[in-house]
Amino acid sequence: SGVVFFGGTTGVKGNDNNTISSCDIHSAGAALPAIGIGANNATTAGSAANNDGNIITGCNIYDFFHAAANSCGIKIDQGNNAWVITNNRLYQTAARNYTTSGFIFRFLHLNPNANANSTLAGNGHLVNGNFFGGTNSSFTGIMTITSGASITTTFQGMDISVTNGSGTVITNNTMANISFSSASTATTGVGMFSAININYGNVTSLSNNTIG
Repeated sequence: SGVVFFGGTTGVKGNDNNTISSCDIHSAGAALPAIGIGANNATTAGSAANNDGNIITGCNIYDFFHAAANSCGIKIDQGNNAWVITNNRLYQTAARNYTTSGFIFRFLHLNPNANANSTLAGNGHLVNGNFFGGTNSSFTGIMTITSGASITTTFQGMDISVTNGSGTVITNNTMANISFSSASTATTGVGMFSAININYGNVTSLSNNTIG
């Protein structure tokens, strides 16, 4: 799901070549969405019914958070190829607090399926020139996410899981102005803090990104 959502199709073509440009995508008052932009299309890799060639550019995506579930600004799941995610700003305008353990905060999640050899699509993306963090579109202030006493949560700024198809490129992004706290001090698994987590798949370039 998501404030903006690209789903599957019963036809021979997917949701292709759409552009989301210069938009503010955010909460409605006190009701915070868990996902800003989402896409999910359970079609076989290489199928014309995949969602291909969509662009998210120049958008402010903010105030996406769920205190007892996973939260994500942009979540591109299976059946999606060659998305261009460029020059966006993702942030929180107020402090957030997790009330339940075991959940993950992500700005970006590319996640086609369980492994790189998936029969479902998820490759060839470009993630370039985005700003992650802060409290506004000017990339100032400190975005703060806390957890209640004994609450263990995880931060994965960009969580990248793609297939072994066309290469995904992650370049020239900036992630900073973030304060995240959890009851855990783990360096792997639940409770870790990771700015960029390359989980699996064909990432051909990870370059010129600024962290902190």
